[in-house]
Amino acid sequence: MKNKYLKFLIALFLLVPSLAFSQCNNVISWSSAVAPSVVNATATIFCHYAEEWGPWSSCVSGNAYRVTSTVATDFITVRSGSSGGPVVAKGVQPLSFSPSTSGTLYIHINANSNCLTQLSCRDITMQLLAPCLHASAFGSAVAPTSGTPITVTTCAYGGEYTTITGAAALATYTTASSIGTDHFTIRSGSSNGPVVAVGPSPITWTALSGGTYYQHCSSSAGCAINAACRTITILCQSCFTPPPPTPPANDLCANATALAIPSTTAGTNVNATVESPAPPTCVTTYSQPGVWYTVVGNGNQLSASLCNTVWDSKIFVYTGICGSFTCVTGNDDNGPICAGSGASVNWCSTLNTTYRILVTGYFSTSAFTLNIATVVVPTPVVTPATVSICAGASTTLVASGSSTYTWNPGNLSGASQALTPATTTTYTVTGTDATTTCSKTATATVTVNPSPVVTTTATATSICIGASTTITASGAATYTWMPGNLTGASVTVSPTSTTTYTVTGTNAQGCTNTSTRIITVNPLPVVTATSSSAAVCAGGSVTLTGGGATSYVWNNNVVNAVSFVPTATATYMVTGTNANGCVNTAMTTVTVNPLPTVTATSSSAAVCAGGSVTLTGGGASTYAWDNNVTDAVSFVPTATTTYMVTGTDANGCVNTAMVTVTVNALPTVTATSSSAAVCAGDSVALTGGGTNMYAWDNNVMNGVYFIPTATTTYMVTGTDSIGCSNTAMVTVTVNALPTVTATSSSAAVCAGDSVTLTGGGTNMYMWDNNVMNGVPFMPIVTTTYMVTGTDSIGCSNTAMVTVTVNALPTVTATSSSAAVCAGDSIMLTGGGASTYVWDNNVMDAVSFVPTATTTYMVTGTDSNGCANTASTTVAVNALPTVSLGPDITQCGGTVVLDAGNIGAIYLWSDLSTSQTNTVSASGSYTVIVTDVNGCMGMDDATITINANPTVTASASSAVVCVDDAAVTLTGAPTGGTWTGPGVTGSNFDPATAGLGAQVATYNYTDSIGCSGTASVSIQVDACIGFVENTLANGVSVYPNPNNGSFTLSVNANVGDLTIKITDMQGRVVYASVENNVNAGFVKQISLDTQSSGMYLMHIITNGEQQTKKISVQK
Repeated sequence: MKNKYLKFLIALFLLVPSLAFSQCNNVISWSSAVAPSVVNATATIFCHYAEEWGPWSSCVSGNAYRVTSTVATDFITVRSGSSGGPVVAKGVQPLSFSPSTSGTLYIHINANSNCLTQLSCRDITMQLLAPCLHASAFGSAVAPTSGTPITVTTCAYGGEYTTITGAAALATYTTASSIGTDHFTIRSGSSNGPVVAVGPSPITWTALSGGTYYQHCSSSAGCAINAACRTITILCQSCFTPPPPTPPANDLCANATALAIPSTTAGTNVNATVESPAPPTCVTTYSQPGVWYTVVGNGNQLSASLCNTVWDSKIFVYTGICGSFTCVTGNDDNGPICAGSGASVNWCSTLNTTYRILVTGYFSTSAFTLNIATVVVPTPVVTPATVSICAGASTTLVASGSSTYTWNPGNLSGASQALTPATTTTYTVTGTDATTTCSKTATATVTVNPSPVVTTTATATSICIGASTTITASGAATYTWMPGNLTGASVTVSPTSTTTYTVTGTNAQGCTNTSTRIITVNPLPVVTATSSSAAVCAGGSVTLTGGGATSYVWNNNVVNAVSFVPTATATYMVTGTNANGCVNTAMTTVTVNPLPTVTATSSSAAVCAGGSVTLTGGGASTYAWDNNVTDAVSFVPTATTTYMVTGTDANGCVNTAMVTVTVNALPTVTATSSSAAVCAGDSVALTGGGTNMYAWDNNVMNGVYFIPTATTTYMVTGTDSIGCSNTAMVTVTVNALPTVTATSSSAAVCAGDSVTLTGGGTNMYMWDNNVMNGVPFMPIVTTTYMVTGTDSIGCSNTAMVTVTVNALPTVTATSSSAAVCAGDSIMLTGGGASTYVWDNNVMDAVSFVPTATTTYMVTGTDSNGCANTASTTVAVNALPTVSLGPDITQCGGTVVLDAGNIGAIYLWSDLSTSQTNTVSASGSYTVIVTDVNGCMGMDDATITINANPTVTASASSAVVCVDDAAVTLTGAPTGGTWTGPGVTGSNFDPATAGLGAQVATYNYTDSIGCSGTASVSIQVDACIGFVENTLANGVSVYPNPNNGSFTLSVNANVGDLTIKITDMQGRVVYASVENNVNAGFVKQISLDTQSSGMYLMHIITNGEQQTKKISVQK
């Protein structure tokens, strides 16, 4: 689909159509094409809209083109120069024309001569045709000025032309033959003038200027002739306004066509008109004329589609009456039934509702096929359809057969609904089908029965725990009691707590109701037994107290709320009585705890001075030490001391214990080093003194050598025989090694060059590989050299430097050619290096012209700066000498040109390849001579060969009688002389020449002295005793002369007619009798079996004979 909505708007406002059959000038362009250049070839622009123009390039002046459209009624306007330029041709397709200028033509396509636009595809094809030219004229007419066709002739032959005078400028005409296979060539100015149009009959052409036009009729596209009568007519297409088109029968809403469901209907919106008032927008916008249909809803899904029509269309569906529409649905493209531009819609119909369907184009008209279809929408089924329940009860209705469901009353959704109606209710379910999205309904009735009124009585409504009571129900038929699931009208119960009893009574309809009765159960008192202390230490007192009742009695002779001293752990019970006289008991236990056994321990019985110790109590829960010591927290004792701890257990019972801690003095420790200072990388030994064992930091082993990495103070810990420790320190200075550098006078050298290595950063230097510091030497291969440098304090270090020895490049010198011809260029190119310098001012890889054989040397330098040389020799060969001599001018004949240089290779401008070239046409001739070295020389010569004039000769009659008047001889070009028997000046006298075939020769010499001759043969017959009559009674013979086929026509009522044809010797070669000949009689006569010559036609009517000479020239 060509989406051209925007283009339509442009055309709507900018495209201004002219008067009827005017020149259309569209403003929107489409695709382009190249005009065909081979006769009968075609070129096509596809999917052209009737509102566009397309450029056709490479059109040739004088060529005959024919343009057709796949839409029979399309109107074509051809312009030149630009899309709005002068009109070349216009008319209803097919349109034939011949442009007067070469270049691009702009072809405008419209739907009719009023420049109607139509946004639907049509293919536009241009064909190149060959024109025809005929010498015989037959028939003429004045160009028509109205819409009525006129007859030019009723008996033209294929091979003749008719003449149209008075054609109006820019008028469009259609010329037709009664023989459908005929072809026409329309020419202007003269019968052999410029071609206006070429094409099969009927042909539509445009008179670009007023005047006379010539219609050459051929019996085929190959310019064939045919001696059979055909009627030639001409119609002026632009002289009348076409009648208004007839709209379709179902144009406008009021004329809608009723359609069955289902059905398939052929329709069209061509010539439809716009509805007024316009229907409202319905999914898509209504803007184009359309046609109407109606269908009556069947309660199912309906669909309307144009899927089988290749056309950009729209469909609208409305309800309501004409002029007052309600939108149902609509579609432009990609509808629910088919993708693309063919519109389609689905909708859910209501039973017996009339739907109005409008079909329009998307800014275009077309014939179409409308398909109306239906899909049955399933009706939902409700289970159960009827059901009875008791008031307050629920029931479940289940719908099936659809995809989704909505229930009313209640606006509920879902296939299954649990319902509790208060009264009998009918429910309606609407089921929607997932495929069509359409809905149908079903109903179900729920009947609600009343429940019984149940009442209860009890023998006692308040009891104590353990007592019983009887409850009685009435008002129903059967009873069930809860809790307990008891049955019967009366039940006896013994609840343990206040309980609500519910009785369910069931009546005769099976409906139930309930009644409740509360039985209050008074609880036993919740007696408590409390002690002033749950546990006491041995020897402590306690008080027991009862609670939760009114009075209390304890066992074990304990008096309520009076203290006493328990001797052992015991459980005591109290009995309490409340105000309701109910009795309960409670118990409490009193624990008698023993005193704890406390211990005192030290983390160390003895410590070194300054060392810490931890004292810990045991056997209790908490501990308190004297001398400000904290249990289990280390401290530093200053002197030997005995410490006491007081321990309290979890029961709060207390006891004591003691421990003694001894404090010993520390040893005196020393630290010494084997060397106070060393060079980085040297080793040293550290030694401790004053005790028995030593431990150094930094992983140093006592008396063992190690390599210090930096100046460091080391600490040693010495421990004596009783485990007491002390420390000492010693510092070892580490002197850094010198930073030695190694430098080379050059990091890389070419093979054979020298280099100097120099050390730095110290006082003295020693190199490997026998290198002397600062002394140049010649390295052989790439090597890494190491230098050892020693500073003023004797510390040494090394450094290295690499000297790269680069090999010299292998340079090559190449030439684009080892030998060249003088004046030719050559290019020298160096290889194997990075840059190149040539001698003799040659630039590398830049062409130059050598003047003599020379050896060239190039110096190539690689990326390392190393250089080498190479050379190459270039030979320079001389060019051959070529001379064709001076320019030559002559009449006719040939000229021989010689390039010399035997054994060479030759190439002439006319593609000859020999040493000599014989030419017969004027022109400039150039030869290129290539010698054995491939060197070329050239020369040219201008040869003028003036053509002898083209001379033609003709006679006013090719067959004459001996006593006929002189025959006029015509020669061309004029100015020549005639010779021959019976020739005087430009006349031929048959009597002087004598009988038989006589030849007259015309001689002519032009202004530059070139000459030519032509001859004409004239047959002189005796024609003894013959006198030719002027034909009367409307009898005529044509064409005459002819090729053996001609026509006899009679335009009067002559009765019987006798025809006899004889040769000059009196022999009858044709005879015929025609009866009852009236005006309009036409007779085709053929002398195809006779030879060329003069014949006599004798026509006898009503006793009178007429004689006419017939000249047959084959």
